[in-house]
Amino acid sequence: MIYRLGKRLPLKGPGLVFVIPCIDVIDYIDLNLQDVNIARREQILTSDGSLIEIVEFNVQLSVMNAIQSSTHLKNSNQNVIQFTKLSFVNLISSTHVEDLENKMEYVIKLFAQNCNRYLNKWGWTLSFTKL
Repeated sequence: MIYRLGKRLPLKGPGLVFVIPCIDVIDYIDLNLQDVNIARREQILTSDGSLIEIVEFNVQLSVMNAIQSSTHLKNSNQNVIQFTKLSFVNLISSTHVEDLENKMEYVIKLFAQNCNRYLNKWGWTLSFTKL
C-alpha cells in the first residue's frame, strides 16, 4: 500500500511504481501464512481455581484483506498476535478444568469463532496447524 500525505493511493500492479521519497509512505503487507506460538510453557489459572500448564499451542494467522489490514490497525501484525494471545488466556481462565479435559475440541472451536469474529473485521483470519 502506498500512502501519499496520509491518503491511500489506488493499488498499483506489477512493474515499476514511482514513489516520491519525502511525501509517500510504503506499507508492506505479508500475505503468507504465519505460524504463531500462542502459549509455550505457561501456567494459567482456570475459573474453578485450578492451575494448568499449557505446553504449546500454535495457530496460523493470515491476511485475507490487505486494505482492511492496513487501514483498521496500526502495526496490525503485532496487534493481531497480541489480541490472539489475550483471547486464548481469557478463554482458558474462564473455563473449568473438566470442560478443558472433556470438551477440548469444542473449546478450541469456540476460541477460533470468537477470534475470527474480530479478526475478520480487521482483515485477518485464524486457523489451526493441527488439533
